[in-house]
Amino acid sequence: MKGYIERMEIAAENRFIEATKDCLPGCFKCGCGRIEHIDNAQPNPLDPSPYAEMICNNCFMEAMEKI
Repeated sequence: MKGYIERMEIAAENRFIEATKDCLPGCFKCGCGRIEHIDNAQPNPLDPSPYAEMICNNCFMEAMEKI
């Protein structure tokens, strides 16, 4: 049986694979549909988990305004 941290790591890896699928190397697709370079990825500030999904800078700024 896998522990909590291991399950969270696997979930984070799966989200990364899903976000980078069908993108150019070094890019990811944000939940908003924008394709960004991986260097522009930000962790979702609305998710306190260290395994938060990556989002683009625009979504990051919108989330910061909500905080």
